[in-house]
This record gives sequence, structure tokens and C-alpha cells, in this order.
Amino acid sequence: MKRASSRSTHVRMFMLSVSPFWYLLTGRTPFAGRSIEEVRAKQAEQLPLKQLKSAHVPLECVTLLKSMLALDPAKRPQTARELLDKDSPVLPPF
Repeated sequence: MKRASSRSTHVRMFMLSVSPFWYLLTGRTPFAGRSIEEVRAKQAEQLPLKQLKSAHVPLECVTLLKSMLALDPAKRPQTARELLDKDSPVLPPF
């Protein structure tokens, strides 16, 4: 089993930990299921953006979450710097 020890891996794992943030915004997790296999299958689908819309989450925040949870890992911000460089009105300037 390969250990995740590089700094970039930690940053990407942080970005994937936005599920609790999603829960705080909507009261639901983005992907739910009765088993890990069911959750993984749902993760391969599109994000449940209707949850964010029904919770009245601002568009800027939705855009940021979409980039951090992109289905293709290569399309996600790869570093915290890349995330901060997005000029998002949600994030403070760094």
C-alpha cells in the first residue's frame, strides 16, 4: 500500500474534505449511500448542485465548490496557491 506523504497529496486531500463544508451549507452530504460502493458510484456522477441551489448558496461559493470537487482530479486546483489564485470573492486575498 502506498503512503500519502507528499505535500501536494495533503493539499488535495484537504480540498476533498469540503464535504463537511457542503454539509454545513446544505444540511446534507454531497454523496450519500448505504455502502461505500454506493457512495463511490454516486461520486462518479455529477455533483448534486440542486442541493446548493435549494439552500440558497451564493453562486461564487458554488463555483468554488465545483472546482474543488471536479470529477476529473486534474481539473481540481492542485495546490492551495492555485485555489487562492482563482480571484474568488469567497476567499480573502492572499
